[in-house]
Amino acid sequence: MPLFEITEPSYWLIDKAQAAEYAVATSPRLPPPSQPRPGWAVTVSGQVPVENCTQLFASFICPLIDNRVELTVSITGCFATAKSLAGNSTEYKTIKGSAQQLGLTLEEEKGR
Repeated sequence: MPLFEITEPSYWLIDKAQAAEYAVATSPRLPPPSQPRPGWAVTVSGQVPVENCTQLFASFICPLIDNRVELTVSITGCFATAKSLAGNSTEYKTIKGSAQQLGLTLEEEKGR
């Protein structure tokens, strides 16, 4: 399965200069509360299928971007089949390097 298929009808090609205004115009927004609620927060949690991970940005991050949005990430990959991840493989080095650059913790669990 390709990571990005440009001919997929769910992707749109737009002018980079119009991208910001397009995102604001098309992002779903939470309706404003009837009265301001100091200290009010919304937390969304749960499991998301990998094929739907691109929806997280449009569905949650964009609508909350002006409201001090915080992200907590937990990604688990189990390598017990044909494509096992060795400590010196390119994939493992990419995962480890990306985690370090973003200040994330990488944990290994043996025997899972």
